[in-house]
Amino acid sequence: MGYISLKGYYGTCSFAKQSIDKRGLDPEATDPRNDHWLGKGVYFFEDIVQAKWWATITSNKNYGSFPVVYGASIVADSGQVLNLDNNDEQVLFRQFIQENLEAVDKLCKEANRGYPVFDKRQFKGIFYDYYKRMFGIKVVIYTFAKDFAGYLQNYPNNKAERQIQRDLSRVLGISFNEKQICVSDQDCIKDCKVIEDVEEAEII
Repeated sequence: MGYISLKGYYGTCSFAKQSIDKRGLDPEATDPRNDHWLGKGVYFFEDIVQAKWWATITSNKNYGSFPVVYGASIVADSGQVLNLDNNDEQVLFRQFIQENLEAVDKLCKEANRGYPVFDKRQFKGIFYDYYKRMFGIKVVIYTFAKDFAGYLQNYPNNKAERQIQRDLSRVLGISFNEKQICVSDQDCIKDCKVIEDVEEAEII
């Protein structure tokens, strides 16, 4: 069936560095969140600039820390990869979820989460995790469309400017792309190492 190999970048703060250096980037160590974009796992950016941006945001939320960026190779059997940028794969994913809403609803009730399954803000992560479990998916890929983002030049600093950017995106029919790679099996993460460490001011 073949393998896929991707380069990914993971941005975090220095408070997580000791744990990562000890046990690696471990999907099992991540906190489960119902609103996770692509389900539970370690999230990589395809673009290192975006990873640096996220590392800065994370470190700003954790006073006394500094940004750290890891680079890694992501390797998996192609049959264990769900690439939602591929329209055919997305259609199959959508059909499966639609046909299995009752099973997902049962899963939610068993977890005692206390929310209706159709609240997409709370349950989109569960849909992905259910699909991964059923088909042995270890890597999910998707390119998100954004009207604007903090890592872009001339980032709009106020609400009015951001609304202008939203309107432009809709009128022009274009958006900024942000590819993310969610890995749910640590065996798929190879050659993980620090790419940028702000405190030590070194680039490896």
